[in-house]
Amino acid sequence: MATSTTWSKPATTTKVETTTTSKVEITTTTTTATTEAPKPTATCPATAGTPFPASGSCECSYAINCGVKATPGKGAKFWERKSGELVDSLDACIAICDENSSCTAVLYVDEPTAGPNDYKHCWQTSGLPQPDGTGYAKISYKGACSGSCSAGYNTPQ
Repeated sequence: MATSTTWSKPATTTKVETTTTSKVEITTTTTTATTEAPKPTATCPATAGTPFPASGSCECSYAINCGVKATPGKGAKFWERKSGELVDSLDACIAICDENSSCTAVLYVDEPTAGPNDYKHCWQTSGLPQPDGTGYAKISYKGACSGSCSAGYNTPQ
């Protein structure tokens, strides 16, 4: 006679099998532990200079530049998803851009001395040239995309 019981909790499975044959009881316990790799997080300087994968509808990779500034050229546009919205991290800012087909780069500042107009604001941009000096910003440029890239919120025309 064989009985089998399985207990599950996240990332761990334990299976106990008990078999009785001719008055001899054999118990076998097997534990298998698997863990999922943590989702990458956009941080400076750790992810600077390497393609960072976002998880929005655009499914783009981003080139992250840390401690930089870029001089906007003619035709460059800046906007926030919601005017005055504060965003907790560069990772969250990239996720916002990755939900909008008009966004080609994000500018994020987590340095309090930058002032209230930039600190923790996630500026979505289009037409922003590559960095041209040092500054407070983390600027991430949208690269290759494999998703549908739908516009998830209104952007300036």
